Amino acid sequence: RGYDKEFSGAVVAPAAGLGVIIPPSIPFIMYGMATGASIGKLFIAGIVPGILIAVCLMAYAVFYCIRKGEDRNRIDAKLVQLREMGFLPLLKDSFWALLTPVILLGGIYSGVVTTTEVACVSVIYALIVSVFIYKTVEVRKIFWLGGESCRALAPLALMAVATAFGRVLTILQIPTILAQFITSNFHSKVEILLIINVALLLIGMVMDTGPALLILAPMLIPLATELNIDVIH
Repeated sequence: RGYDKEFSGAVVAPAAGLGVIIPPSIPFIMYGMATGASIGKLFIAGIVPGILIAVCLMAYAVFYCIRKGEDRNRIDAKLVQLREMGFLPLLKDSFWALLTPVILLGGIYSGVVTTTEVACVSVIYALIVSVFIYKTVEVRKIFWLGGESCRALAPLALMAVATAFGRVLTILQIPTILAQFITSNFHSKVEILLIINVALLLIGMVMDTGPALLILAPMLIPLATELNIDVIH
């Protein structure tokens, strides 16, 4: 609708993090498996923080547009263009894109494909639609997209190493040593939770979610237990 592309991208990128918080969340399942915490309770606990983040993003979007201003003429012109097209032509144009969630959910609930298999089906479908129907992807770029996908998936290879490393830390009693160090230097639950948050922020900048969970969860759970902090929290 004519909004600034950099601003739109900056809003969409952190909004993707809501998928980690609002259920169903794969990191919640991983955390539950690593710590024994109730996955159901984790899902329920993620609802309010997820809504809070969404509201903050909405509030910032309004603030940004008021402060920076909007190109109302361009936006209104785009709206007029869309209205002139009419509902049915717009629906026809977006039909193939709207069919994606139908294939995803329909395939899962009908039992035709598993949740893992449907991911492959959706990728192939999106590729066919993008190349041959909408023509937003050039054929020569498919190999480049494949390379980028492999690069994005590379951190998953760290999962096996992270699991082994986490067990080594447990054998060396690193979680206990860490808990003793923190509790001897900090006495308030709030202080300790703030320290954990800062540590997670820094680690999250350089480490993927999966390996970070498998390495850090066994280290932090003994500390949380000692301070009577709920593992769900």
